[in-house]
Amino acid sequence: MKTVDIREAKMRLSRPVDEAASGEPFVIAKNGRPMVKVVALDAPARPRPRRLNFLAGQILVPDDFDAMGRREIEDSFAVPSFGRLLMSAPLSEGDLPPRKRKPLRRVKT
Repeated sequence: MKTVDIREAKMRLSRPVDEAASGEPFVIAKNGRPMVKVVALDAPARPRPRRLNFLAGQILVPDDFDAMGRREIEDSFAVPSFGRLLMSAPLSEGDLPPRKRKPLRRVKT
């Protein structure tokens, strides 16, 4: 339930009142303490929360439900290494520039 401070309620009372009229009550608080609960005069009854297990026994779940599609899911997330990606590229001789082989540079320590 929404709580509105009394100062805010003085400035913008129409918005929370419209929400209360549509079935969403609110509380007006003074210095953080709840003072008044505002509800619509003819507020519609709130819908009942949905029950869990309302279809228990009516649906059959296969034993391998957790494993269904596992291979496809794993394959969709598999990322090849950069080396494998380069090796699988359809290149022929001369497609790449020649590699320059320089001696390693010395680093001062």
